[in-house]
Amino acid sequence: MSHTIKQLEDLPNEILTEIFEYIDATNLFRIFSNLNGRLNKILKSLHTLHLSLTTTDSHQIGAYNRIAPHIEIL
Repeated sequence: MSHTIKQLEDLPNEILTEIFEYIDATNLFRIFSNLNGRLNKILKSLHTLHLSLTTTDSHQIGAYNRIAPHIEIL
């Protein structure tokens, strides 16, 4: 029996975690947070997040403020 991947959500958690490690934390939370409980749980379980602090865009700064509570270790 073959399982065809039709959506990103069809991927196992381990693969999603690997993919998410390559995406900037701001974009990651902006794109995937609050889509569903499973993705929220994966986002909160990530141990490595990449965050670029070189921007001065007020929208980016607001995004950093929204994800800051999820950051435990810098």
